[in-house]
Amino acid sequence: MARACPNPACGAIATDDGAAFCARCGAPLSALLPRTVMVPSLSPQWVPPPERSSRTSSLLVVSILTTALVVGGGVLAYFRLGASDHPVAATAASPPALAGREEHHDRVPAPPSLPVAVPVAPSADAAAPSLLTRPGWLSSVHYSSPRGVDLHPGDLDGVDGHCIRLTGAMLTIELPGGDQFVSDGDPQRSDLELHIGSLSSGAFELEIGVGHNRFVPVVGNLSGDQALDLDHLGVRVGRFVRISTRRSGGSVCVDGVSVSRAVPAAP
Repeated sequence: MARACPNPACGAIATDDGAAFCARCGAPLSALLPRTVMVPSLSPQWVPPPERSSRTSSLLVVSILTTALVVGGGVLAYFRLGASDHPVAATAASPPALAGREEHHDRVPAPPSLPVAVPVAPSADAAAPSLLTRPGWLSSVHYSSPRGVDLHPGDLDGVDGHCIRLTGAMLTIELPGGDQFVSDGDPQRSDLELHIGSLSSGAFELEIGVGHNRFVPVVGNLSGDQALDLDHLGVRVGRFVRISTRRSGGSVCVDGVSVSRAVPAAP
């Protein structure tokens, strides 16, 4: 078995004409070599150094170049800003267009906007608007006694000779549709007129109804036609007229009851 050179990388020992040399590297050896047997398992094995990856080298070069560019750019920017006499002005953003304003592209200036008109409050001295009133007849029967009332359609439509006869009875009438009658504010003029037929005999009582079961009495023991002013009774608004002959027991004929100022009922 051939012996190995002292350097394991040079391979085994070869001889030529009595001269000894390493087979791989050609290093000469002494002719008298000690007969030393090298145990391969105990001799150190030579491991070639790892080859440097080309990719690692490329990454290293790119990192160095990038760092140089960043540092160089920062230094250059610092000197340029220091050498500038005027600060860099930020670009002014154009204001947003107002909502509702029309755009003009023909370079014609838009007309100035007119001021908003403020409503003028009514003067405190201004008079309140008057009510829209009309004359009317109390031709609707609200209540009549079960006995002693001779009632026919059309008896209360006006002064026409057709009347309702009351004999010891009571009758409550009102404007059609639940309308109301009001005072005209003048105590010299009547607001309500009661027309009694010529065949009447006896006295009657008269009341003004201002609400449900709310009546203001007028002077009793009346007879004949009557013209009443609501201001004298302390009443401004009325709704019913009640005529009664129960107390006297007499007989009267109611031809019609008219008012000068009627207003629609409140909704």
